[in-house]
Amino acid sequence: MLLPAATQVPAIVATVARDVAGPDESPADVEADVRPAVERLLAMLSEGPEPSRSMVAALRAEGGDAARAGETVERVIDRYLSAGWAVWAVACEQLARKGRRTGSAPLAALGAALLRTGDVAAAAVAEGHGATSRQVVGRAATARAELLEELLEGLSGPDAGPRVARHAAAVGLDLAGRFEVVVAAAGSRDVEPDVEAASAVLERSARPTRRSARRSPGLVGARGDRLVAVVTDGLSDAVLAEAMTVALGAGWFATRSTASTGLSSVRSAYLEASAALVAALRSGSAGHIAPSDSLLVERTLLADEALLRAMVDGVLGPLARAPRGGPDLVITLEAWLDAGLNGQETARRLGVSPRTIAYRLARVERLTRRPLEGREITRLSVALLGRRLLAG
Repeated sequence: MLLPAATQVPAIVATVARDVAGPDESPADVEADVRPAVERLLAMLSEGPEPSRSMVAALRAEGGDAARAGETVERVIDRYLSAGWAVWAVACEQLARKGRRTGSAPLAALGAALLRTGDVAAAAVAEGHGATSRQVVGRAATARAELLEELLEGLSGPDAGPRVARHAAAVGLDLAGRFEVVVAAAGSRDVEPDVEAASAVLERSARPTRRSARRSPGLVGARGDRLVAVVTDGLSDAVLAEAMTVALGAGWFATRSTASTGLSSVRSAYLEASAALVAALRSGSAGHIAPSDSLLVERTLLADEALLRAMVDGVLGPLARAPRGGPDLVITLEAWLDAGLNGQETARRLGVSPRTIAYRLARVERLTRRPLEGREITRLSVALLGRRLLAG
């Protein structure tokens, strides 16, 4: 069987490195990862028809090490496949130099051996990678759940800091990073958040480099029927919206806290986003992630529901309880304000004549005893917003 000489190994390693290097990688930097695969493949070929048990065990261990390092199984196997082609090319060159005197039998034997060892290597690496990946995923999921719960409850106890630091390091979170908290709810009460699906979307958004540790895009968990995500500052709304959709289905509601520095600030950010979500649910703003500070007016109004209900009744009650179409007066007023005080547009939206709109607005002025201008418009707008929040 034609096997490369030791002096030819560096050239084979360089060939494989060029083949497997990514677009942002230097083949010279990849050679250190490639060389063990080339040497192991040559060792398997020299062992004979079947790789030894110790060699198969070494391949499984290599797959496990790759899984722990966050490397895909496809990349590891690709090194062995590329090494096989490189060894085959060298053997063909050797045979060509020797001429026809040697015949094709040695080359055929090498081809059969390469196919056999390639299958063994791929199967063993995949087995080791898969087993370790399941263990890593299980441990990581537990660590993430524990860390998220502790952050949302607030750090307490003398050992809280070191404990959180260990957990954060285990899941790839920077203790001193900037974080936001997203809290979301499904449009239907009977939907249970799919935490794993949301986590998978966030994980795909992370782009580790070969020479740096993988950084986590955040933590995802569930509290009751709410999905909670602690995410790194700057994660796009598109990624978060995809995560909400796969976890909660269509028609979800979500709010996003302002960014703050350090994991110790997560609890206050969570409370902020949770309070904003109540306002988002009441206001009916489904399908997009609302910044918590965009709902401050709604949160202020909902801070005292009894007072809000009294205000709405005091301002809009005379209209709603008016004889001869009182509820229509409220509907017309709201449509008129939404149309920018344009009577023609209000009439078009409600499907009535402009004269009807003018008549109803005149009745509103008589019942409130105030002209529809200036501060009165502001007062009625706030009351109508409160009415919507109470109805929501």
